[in-house]
Amino acid sequence: MATTTEIARKAGVSQSTASRVMNGDHSVSEEKRARILEVLKELGMTVRESPKRRGRKTLIGFLQLDGSETEPAVIIRKQNALLKFLPEGWTLFLVRQGIHPLSLEASFLKGELHGLILTGYAGEHRNELVRALAKIPHVWLNSHNLGPGGTTVLMGNEFAGRMAADFLIRKQTKKPLVLAFRSGNPGLSPKVDGFRFRYFSLGLPCAVLEWKTPENRNFENCSAQELEKTSEELLPEVLRENYDGIFIPDERMATLFHRGLARRNRKDFPRLVACGSCPEYFSGLYPRPAVVNLNPELVARLALEKLQSALQNDSMEENISVIVNPILIPGEEIP
Repeated sequence: MATTTEIARKAGVSQSTASRVMNGDHSVSEEKRARILEVLKELGMTVRESPKRRGRKTLIGFLQLDGSETEPAVIIRKQNALLKFLPEGWTLFLVRQGIHPLSLEASFLKGELHGLILTGYAGEHRNELVRALAKIPHVWLNSHNLGPGGTTVLMGNEFAGRMAADFLIRKQTKKPLVLAFRSGNPGLSPKVDGFRFRYFSLGLPCAVLEWKTPENRNFENCSAQELEKTSEELLPEVLRENYDGIFIPDERMATLFHRGLARRNRKDFPRLVACGSCPEYFSGLYPRPAVVNLNPELVARLALEKLQSALQNDSMEENISVIVNPILIPGEEIP
């Protein structure tokens, strides 16, 4: 009996596409499906319909990598956005965290999984996951460290930093500051860089201050209590310099910093700009910071469109992070 690799070579398609058709997957384009079926007919083979196809639905796994996002609000926001735009006939299911990539590949080859939507930054079994993703159609919802050449950064991140700078410039802040801190998200540094570059391109000064995390860990792996303590250690230096506009490239860190400022009951409250996907973080804060929203609903819609294209056209180059345009949500003005 011919192997899947041989069938794919004869039909002029990838091994993963041949496997999907052989397992009864109807998401492949008609032209490629016809070529594969013709090869199978020549070899005296037939398509097997998997009993796990669940009524011929396209089965898409949502995989959150270990050691990445831990904030429930952010995770739920992403999942709800995906469900809102899920194409008809698709089923989205949660893939168990920590699953070995070989299990993912086996599920794909058996027709129990047709594509993946990934969120997170790195995870365990890096090399095995990279090999599995070379076969499984997939798309990322965020920047990550598992691209073909290493790090892949969502292209909207640098623009988000520039947008934050433009907001503070319009508000005529005289002494801007950006806070930088360690993160597992490779998209955070480009936000800082975009903010700094905007000021540099205009010949305006801009200060950068490092927010040191406990034991130099990524802030995602620190507790709220630990980060709050480091915020208290940072605040005296910030207030001493009288910065009147501050960009904090993560909404959780911005919330902690805001609370520390509020406890000091200062009248000259600096203007804050944050970046993220959940403006709800700032509910109850006064004055509410401005936020550059990465627009998770648009990210989800574009991700699903790219994955749909990859499934239909066997276009593995579609397995990239989506490009989005952030939107600015103004904060409250101080009387």
